[in-house]
Amino acid sequence: MISQIRTAASILMYVSMALPVGNAQPGDRALDPKARVLNVLFPVEVSQRPYFFKVVLRFDDADTQVVIVVYPDKDKYWVRRCEVTTFSLNDDVKRELAESLSQLPPEATDEAVRAIASGLRVEVNRIVIAPEALDKSLSELKSIRISPLLAARISVDNFSEYEFWYDSWQESVHYSITGSPGKAPQDELVRWMLRFKADLPDLLKKSSGGSPFHAFSVDESLPLDDTTPVLPRRGTGLAFPGGPPFRF
Repeated sequence: MISQIRTAASILMYVSMALPVGNAQPGDRALDPKARVLNVLFPVEVSQRPYFFKVVLRFDDADTQVVIVVYPDKDKYWVRRCEVTTFSLNDDVKRELAESLSQLPPEATDEAVRAIASGLRVEVNRIVIAPEALDKSLSELKSIRISPLLAARISVDNFSEYEFWYDSWQESVHYSITGSPGKAPQDELVRWMLRFKADLPDLLKKSSGGSPFHAFSVDESLPLDDTTPVLPRRGTGLAFPGGPPFRF
C-alpha cells in the first residue's frame, strides 16, 4: 500500500508539467459543465516515469474514476509493478456538486468551473497490487473489438457517460460512450468497465489487505485540461539503459 497526501499546491505543480496534446473530448463535452468539473477533479496523468501501460476508467454516473498503471521495478526493469488509484466523491459532495451544477450554464467560463471544483473534496485511494491480479480482466479487455467508426446513435434526457483511456506510453486510445449498454460494439467496452468496477473492491482486498483513502480539494487555480493520458514524448523509446525493450 502506498500512502500519499495530495495537497492543492502539489496538484497544481504536477499538472503544470502536463502539456496539452489537443482536445480529447467529444464536441458536446465542451457544453457539459459536469464533464468539465470532473476533468478538473479526476486527473488522467500520472507521475512522470516510464510505464508499460495505463488504463483509466471514468464513470460519470457514479462520479468515480479508476487509474491502473503497470510499470517496471526501479532496480529490476523486467519486473512488473502495479498501482491502482481510485478517485471518488462521497454522497455529501455529490449533492453539493449537483446543486452547483444546477446553477451553472453550459457556456460557463473556465473560471466558474474552477470555482466549483475548488470547494469539492475528492477521496483518493492508492494501492500497490500484484500485476497478475489483473490478468483475467485484461485478457477479457483484449478480446473486445471496436471499430474507430462508432455505431451512430444519439442519447437523450438523462443518460450515463463512460470514458476509457488506454495508454501504452507511446500510443493511446480514448473512448467516450453514452447511454445504457446495448448491442453496439462499443457497449461491450462499457459492460467490461462495469464488471471491472464491481469486482475491484474484492480484487483490491485480496491483493493488498485493504487501504484507507486520503481526501483533498482542488485549488481554484488548477488549469482545466482536456487531454489524453499521453504527453508529447519525442524520441522516447521503450528500452532502459543496458536492457532490452519492454515486452508485455
